[in-house]
Amino acid sequence: MRRATTLPVMLDDFVVDTYQLLEAAVRGADGVRFVAALFSDVQLQVMVSEARMLGLDALVEVHDAAGLQRALKAGATLVGMGDDDLRHAGVDAAGVPALLAAVPPLVTAVAAVRIGAPADLGALRATRCDAVLVGETLAASPDPAAALAGLAAAARG
Repeated sequence: MRRATTLPVMLDDFVVDTYQLLEAAVRGADGVRFVAALFSDVQLQVMVSEARMLGLDALVEVHDAAGLQRALKAGATLVGMGDDDLRHAGVDAAGVPALLAAVPPLVTAVAAVRIGAPADLGALRATRCDAVLVGETLAASPDPAAALAGLAAAARG
């Protein structure tokens, strides 16, 4: 994967084992995504630490305030507020801005929400959001370069 781009690359899969971390590092990934709800507190701390030891950034995705506290306790410095709660059917994008506001200043706050169009970024610009995951939007677009340009322009305002 590293030969294809100089941009940061994240393994966006359900990472549940340290072997997946090693594989991501060997393939040239810069980061991995953990869903906090899949791990106990100790397991999450181990996974974040193992990722760091391999030189990988660890994006810990949470879906509520309790998950945010667990991620911070595990040492996460890159936290994604997701709108897909694996424990419940459906999407709750309304809770994401409140979670973003609760992220401490030295932690990078990432909105891991579905962005269907550049206009969807407007509500996030007024929040504590530092970054947005847009891979799904780009993958679904017939013209990913144009979609990225539109998203970047909307993010700048």
